[in-house]
Amino acid sequence: MVLKVFKEIKEKNLEAKRIIEEAKAQAEKLRKTAEQESSKAYQTAYDKVLKQAQKKAEELKKTATRDVEAETERIKSESQKTADDIENRAKGNFEKALDAVLNIVIGEK
Repeated sequence: MVLKVFKEIKEKNLEAKRIIEEAKAQAEKLRKTAEQESSKAYQTAYDKVLKQAQKKAEELKKTATRDVEAETERIKSESQKTADDIENRAKGNFEKALDAVLNIVIGEK
């Protein structure tokens, strides 16, 4: 009878060890699965953030290009106005110089 009890205790111990080993194996499998899913989730999030950053960079680049083009046009327009003004003043000065020369020539005769 005592031998039978010890035998049952031994069998229960072996059963408990087997259950523990199965639980450890399942826990390890779950850990690996969770790690893979976590890695996939991280990669997905990373890709999403990267796409957003690239889109924002492209928008900033387009905005900067438009701003530069607008500023270039403004400067060209301003430069043309200044050139026209200088040319008009030069024509006025040329006419004054021509009048002065003519007055000198006519006055000398």
